[in-house]
Amino acid sequence: MAELLDQHTCIYCNRNYVKTIGNTKNKIIRAEYDHFFSQSKYPLLALSFYNLIPICSNCNKKKLDDDFDISTHLHPYLMNIEEKKFSFSFRKKTFSENNIKVNITTNNIDAQNKIKNTFRDLCLSEIYNAHSNKELRDLLDLRYKYSENYLDILLNKTFKGLAISKEEVYRMIFGIEINENDYHGRPFSKFKHDIIEELKKNN
Repeated sequence: MAELLDQHTCIYCNRNYVKTIGNTKNKIIRAEYDHFFSQSKYPLLALSFYNLIPICSNCNKKKLDDDFDISTHLHPYLMNIEEKKFSFSFRKKTFSENNIKVNITTNNIDAQNKIKNTFRDLCLSEIYNAHSNKELRDLLDLRYKYSENYLDILLNKTFKGLAISKEEVYRMIFGIEINENDYHGRPFSKFKHDIIEELKKNN
């Protein structure tokens, strides 16, 4: 089903691929599916295609049968423009460590609460902080260990004159998608894209 939805990474955390590998007789790995609307509270929706969300095992274990609702949490298929107004950022914790933070830029109170509730109940901030020593550190190293305009050189000058799109450049250098509708295609796409954009502003 994840293939039919063209969903390649966990729809909640965007950290892990959700691929089914193998066949019906010998499934080596398979995507897991969350029932956004609780099975116990809404049994008639248990097998509804629209209530099955392809996610990784970590997020599935965390959410379990928690009572999510479109009035209180972000629904991956039904997010409006205001509910998408959040971005990843970072702040210095120590000389060598950083904390991930989430900037919420919408003024809509309902959207703010949905973003906060979803991040809190799925522990997304903690999960991303656990990756800060790897995923964030690599991006910061590019910015601070090389020349101040190194990111600009990488993104705008290295492939100048070649018939390569901006999307392809980001895919080759950072292994991410940069279009919002394509974030699901590769792990950490939104996170890395938000951090890169912040670092570019500080060049």
